[in-house]
Amino acid sequence: MNCDLPIAPDHFKFMHIAFGMDDIDEVMLGANIMDFKGWKNQSMNSSGGISRHRISSAIYYYCDMPGHAGEAEYHADTDYLDDNWVPRVWDFRFGSLLWSNNAPPIFRGDNIPWDMQFDADRKSFDAFRKSTPGKRPIGGKLAELTEEDEHAI
Repeated sequence: MNCDLPIAPDHFKFMHIAFGMDDIDEVMLGANIMDFKGWKNQSMNSSGGISRHRISSAIYYYCDMPGHAGEAEYHADTDYLDDNWVPRVWDFRFGSLLWSNNAPPIFRGDNIPWDMQFDADRKSFDAFRKSTPGKRPIGGKLAELTEEDEHAI
């Protein structure tokens, strides 16, 4: 997870794993089972319950994994890329959420721009970064990686 983004933690960590389902019924059955087992969506970090991404059209539901280990996502009805796809960039709030039954505060408001542009240099996130990318101290096993290791990965 890019920890410079506004919805991210202040350190490198696993964010979430996504499980593709056949339809909204399977998404909600999975959400109900996870809720019953105690894996609830309490952080509301990535989702406001059942929601739809604008950028991929996916219907999704996130739940928190035990021990604050990240989130699990069930999703269905996702768009797929073909040879006609053209890369574009939107404000991340516009691209992330089309609708939600309980949108997290970061995705609420009428000030989310609908402007779209080509963004080959990925500068569109600069206004939302917590700091200059790559300037945070890295600790633990991640700090032991060399440039050669990174190319091997």
